[in-house]
Amino acid sequence: MKLIALQEGRAFRCLGCKLDISWDAPGTTNRNHCPTCLTSKHVDDRMPGDRASACLGRMDAIAIASRDDGEWLVVHECRACLHLSTNRVAGDDNPLALLRIAVSGLPTASIAASLVGGAYTEKDKR
Repeated sequence: MKLIALQEGRAFRCLGCKLDISWDAPGTTNRNHCPTCLTSKHVDDRMPGDRASACLGRMDAIAIASRDDGEWLVVHECRACLHLSTNRVAGDDNPLALLRIAVSGLPTASIAASLVGGAYTEKDKR
């Protein structure tokens, strides 16, 4: 993607892999993470797309959560303020990056479950 797209507000530069990413994302109205490395930026405050956060810290994908309907969510943690948020998986997200986080995220499953309202028990740890 050309730098001109960045200057015109149609794209952003990823804080993780440094690729230029289009705001357009299949399956969602608010692109909020890089489809390649899943890194995000802490721009939303209370609602997806509100762009009201003053933090602007880098957010790392730390876990994958699943809603009751089976939809996957990426759980992000802000490096600057430790805020946790969930973001819908977009249709062009890197499936290998998603799976890597899903299988390595077992220690953080309780955090992911609490964010999406799921129950998490000691039995789930096994």
